[in-house]
Amino acid sequence: MKGTQTLNRWTLTAVLTAMLALAAPAPGTAQQHRARLSKDVAFELAAPSSTLMQVIVESRAKAQDLVARYGLRVKKQLANGVALEGTPGQVEALANDPDVDQISGNNKVKGDA
Repeated sequence: MKGTQTLNRWTLTAVLTAMLALAAPAPGTAQQHRARLSKDVAFELAAPSSTLMQVIVESRAKAQDLVARYGLRVKKQLANGVALEGTPGQVEALANDPDVDQISGNNKVKGDA
């Protein structure tokens, strides 16, 4: 009886260890970071054109670092971010930068008089 209990414990331990090993992500398979994108930016990147995009970026990196990394152009420095201009390919690369939290379109806003 005691031998059967020991065998059952070893079997249970082996099964639980195998389940944990399979449930843990393999090294190097962690999801790549992607900044949150506004709907208009996501739409533009899904069907990119040759026109330049203007985006507002919230990032932990300095604007000049992002400009140097991706060849973007600073349009305006903002209190909580920066307005940048670049091609859809540059903005796509920017969206995958781990220092970039959020990207939204720098759309023109008109007020009613």
